[in-house]
Parts: sequence; structure tokens; C-alpha cells
Amino acid sequence: NELLNVTTMSGIANTGSVSFGNVHNSVTALGSLSIGSGFTFADSIALTIANTLSAGPVSLTAPNITIPGTITTGGSTASSVTLVANAGTISGAGVIATGSLTGTAVTSVNLPGANQIGTLGPFSGSALTLNDGAALSISNTVSAGGSVALSSGGLLTVGNGQTVTGSGVSLTGAGVELDGKVSAGGGTLSLIGGSGTISESGTLIAGTLTGSSAASVSLLGTAAATN
Repeated sequence: NELLNVTTMSGIANTGSVSFGNVHNSVTALGSLSIGSGFTFADSIALTIANTLSAGPVSLTAPNITIPGTITTGGSTASSVTLVANAGTISGAGVIATGSLTGTAVTSVNLPGANQIGTLGPFSGSALTLNDGAALSISNTVSAGGSVALSSGGLLTVGNGQTVTGSGVSLTGAGVELDGKVSAGGGTLSLIGGSGTISESGTLIAGTLTGSSAASVSLLGTAAATN
């Protein structure tokens, strides 16, 4: 079945999961939605999260996804959100509160809101900007053909075996810990540690390295040629 020509979809399902996975759905906005378990939704037109979507896990697919509202799976340690913009952008100054955020956009990703996200990745787009109020760990690969700018209100960690790649990369946190690979190609890599330390035992690749920290900086990567 299809949901056709719907302006705003709202509702409550106290138990169980809800799935509207038909890619021919045409729903302009998701309003107030409270789902007891998982929520899966696919749309054929641009989708706006206009109010609060509460479920876990959440999976959304649409040509463009705009988030002025809130998506919550219970906070930065609970469940996951997957966002797929299969023709354009993922954007909006609303809030995503989830344990794990994954996804992809054909063009840019810009999420500057007061997000609360535990882990990020895999995630990709033509450019990627994310603000996070919680400590943020990179999982798998976060990549963009253009710039990547990630900001965390806590410790920002790129773990061993994990990767951040862009034509320019900016990583900001209350401490930055890099045990994986961060590549800005021939562009600029900026590391801002705030009140915390900057430590690195992985690999940094950049044309220019800039940064600051109120505490110590230790760049001891294993590959001196690329550090």
C-alpha cells in the first residue's frame, strides 16, 4: 500500500514497530510520532521532520531530508538512526538524539543543531558538517568528496581501524583522540582540542595541519612519512 498526497503524518503506536517502506509514498512531513519500537519510512518526495519522531531504531529514506524538529531513539547511548537522501541533501538545525547515526546523501549533509549522538558512521556525502553535544566516536568510515567538519561537546574519538576522509577536515572536541586514519588529502586538517588534549597514534594525511589545545598535544603516528 502507498500513502499518497499526505501533508503531515502523525500518530502513536505504543507497542511494536511501524514500517512504511513503499518508495512510492508521497508524504511532505512527519509530525508528532511516538512508536514503541522501530520505525522505517521511505518517501518519493522531499521529507521534513516537523515535530518529534520518537522510536528506535529509525530508518528514513527520501530524495531530501530536512530536520527542523527532533528525531530521538532515547539519547546518545540508545539504538540508532539511519538517514538516506537518495537524490539530494540531509540538513536542518533540529536535534538527533541517538546512540548511532549512519547514512548517506547524494549531495551535502549539514546538521548544526544541538544533537546528542554517541557514534557516527558509516556516513557519506559530497560535504559533511555535524555538531554534537555529546562525546562522539567515529565508527567505520566518515567521508566526503568535499570538506568534513565534526564538532563534539565531549571527547571526539577516531578509533583504531576507523577513517575520516575529506578534501579538508576539521575535528573539534573537548579533547581529540585519533587512533585511526584522518585524511584531508592535500587540503587542511584542523584539530581543536578545546580544554582537553589532542593525542594521535594513527595516521594523519594533510597538506597543512593546524590546531590548538589548552592541554597537551601528542602526535605519535606510526607512519612518519604520512604524519
